[in-house]
Amino acid sequence: MSGDATAHDLNGNLVNTSFFLSQSKRASYTKSTHSTREQEDTERSVWRSIFPIDTLPVLDSTNHINYLMKGLHELSSGHESLDASTPWLCFWILHSLEILSGPPLSADTKSAVVQTLRHCVDAEFGGYGGGPLQRGHLATTYAAVCALVTLGTEEALQSIDILSIKKLINNVHYSDGSLSLHVDGELDVRAAYCAAVVVRLLNLDLKLFSLCIRIIGNDNLCYL
Repeated sequence: MSGDATAHDLNGNLVNTSFFLSQSKRASYTKSTHSTREQEDTERSVWRSIFPIDTLPVLDSTNHINYLMKGLHELSSGHESLDASTPWLCFWILHSLEILSGPPLSADTKSAVVQTLRHCVDAEFGGYGGGPLQRGHLATTYAAVCALVTLGTEEALQSIDILSIKKLINNVHYSDGSLSLHVDGELDVRAAYCAAVVVRLLNLDLKLFSLCIRIIGNDNLCYL
């Protein structure tokens, strides 16, 4: 690798690899486990299929930001299959822009996101569904709350339907401490994670997790 952290990809294009150099330092602050070693092996395998050995790709932040900004206003027809993932799309885009230090969003854009998520609230079962008139789900509730907290405006924060979220969590919380992702849904450790994050972010007074922790640690439970 050259001293200025650049390299040529297989098409001969000069790329800046400095963005990924910090990856090589991961071992200095991350405990090595079987999972982390498998992840590193997978990363090296992907890199070597695209770039010569010992070179790394570069993240084109500008193009990613342009793509994300466009996605806030209009998505291509290829996203039609994600109709039940409206809160996720909002969260993924907003969180990515936050990480990439994207440009400030206009007041109109922020308000449009808030109104979009308002339509995802499930009046019957509580929480946020994947889209309008869809059943409340802990995963999409997590995504909606995270998106609104990322926006951080007064309108966004005041739009969070606390009573509806409490209703959903109570509806999917069982007496043994386990949680399902939605009413009559599958029991999954993801449900506990999503509920814990939402409760923490919103500072809700819900005594859910003493039994929940015991359930997650129970080797006899088939949590996925």
